[in-house]
Amino acid sequence: MDTAGFNKDKTVVGLRQAIRLLDEKNVKKAYIAKDADAHILNPLIEALKEQNIETVFVNSKKELGKMAKIDVCAAVAVETIK
Repeated sequence: MDTAGFNKDKTVVGLRQAIRLLDEKNVKKAYIAKDADAHILNPLIEALKEQNIETVFVNSKKELGKMAKIDVCAAVAVETIK
């Protein structure tokens, strides 16, 4: 698991929070689990592309949860600008 560049202090986990921060133009980088439901995340991925935000795809939701140091799986996490 490569956690290089993953800043836990500025990272927020969860789809709703990611969408809110994206709307506020407060996303520096996004992490998406490859095994997350595509039909749920595709609109988010498209919005990330439109805003030219770097997106890192992580092997699994379990791995992303571990990277974020939470006890559950995570489909998406975003690093904030502020």
